[in-house]
Amino acid sequence: MRDAEAPWMTPEVFVCMADTTEFVRRDEWGEIHKRWPANEAKRAANGRWYVTETMRAVAAGIEIEERIEVEPLRPPCRHYARQSEPHPGDKDRANIVRLCTARMTDEGVFLDLGNSQVFACELRNPRHVQSERVMDEFDAGLVELSRRKIAEERGEVTFDVDAALAGQQELPFPPGNGGGP
Repeated sequence: MRDAEAPWMTPEVFVCMADTTEFVRRDEWGEIHKRWPANEAKRAANGRWYVTETMRAVAAGIEIEERIEVEPLRPPCRHYARQSEPHPGDKDRANIVRLCTARMTDEGVFLDLGNSQVFACELRNPRHVQSERVMDEFDAGLVELSRRKIAEERGEVTFDVDAALAGQQELPFPPGNGGGP
């Protein structure tokens, strides 16, 4: 990576992109029914992913190859868009512009995600419940902290420094501290 300041780009820290570490088949509720390793998935001309399975009809003595449509373990967000542009000042390089089409600036320009990390997003479509759970846990921790502070300010509870330090616990954010794809 030439830009030393840019964070690493992985599906674990950029929830907008697809996680193509494996491919799956899901039911109408989103539950995974079957998994395939990434090296077995191919992309058709229409952009859809598929795997090929061989079916054998023993009595007839024939083999039939069937394409089965699959999707990445976590499909990309429908609002995530990438564009390749020439790098300013270096004709041998290109920039990949990463945009969120669900968010716009006041001027009506799509939000440029740049090389930022996006741990979770409720605008994501399809939803990613695992990363949303991280935000829910984070919010629950903040609510609990706020309630304790309000109770202290009202004099309902006295603050015990030793007890607070003994029970000190990190909030569950960012995903690197226990979240995941």
